[in-house]
Amino acid sequence: MSKKELENEPTPEFTDKELQECIDTQKKLDVFLKQNFEVQEEDREQIVVSTGLDLLDAISGGGFGMNLVMLVGQPGSAKSTLAAKVLAEAQRVHKPKFISKYFDSEQSTTKQRLSDLGVNYPPIEPNSQSVTVEKIMKSIDGICKFKDDNPELLPIPSMVVWDSIANTLTEKGFV
Repeated sequence: MSKKELENEPTPEFTDKELQECIDTQKKLDVFLKQNFEVQEEDREQIVVSTGLDLLDAISGGGFGMNLVMLVGQPGSAKSTLAAKVLAEAQRVHKPKFISKYFDSEQSTTKQRLSDLGVNYPPIEPNSQSVTVEKIMKSIDGICKFKDDNPELLPIPSMVVWDSIANTLTEKGFV
């Protein structure tokens, strides 16, 4: 659909009742997610993984928090290298229970490159064949389920490197 067609697309009209139902449904979802999937603030312990770079660790309060970190920058600004260094440091600190996956939609990282950057506990072969958003999401879901089935792994951080989000197609766009 072209931009002009999108601009002419009619906006769906909601009655006041339908709008209130949407708001109520969203509130129910928020409550459900909070009750079933969120750690309460007083129970939350922030796990920080060193970047392996003293200055960056000092600026960031010890490293990267392992909830969600997104590295953003210009091409060639060493985002992939930094991600690999953090992955290597997390492996070093948390071996042998550290779980990680590396997805490379640009097919620019090799097992040897990761090894040279310290990713050796264990060495990781980047998944670079037919990387799609759906496959990455399924892998993340699988890691979560795996950790749920292995409670001794729950306190250990896990890491998924997704290089590059902007370059990753959906299954529909991949065909």
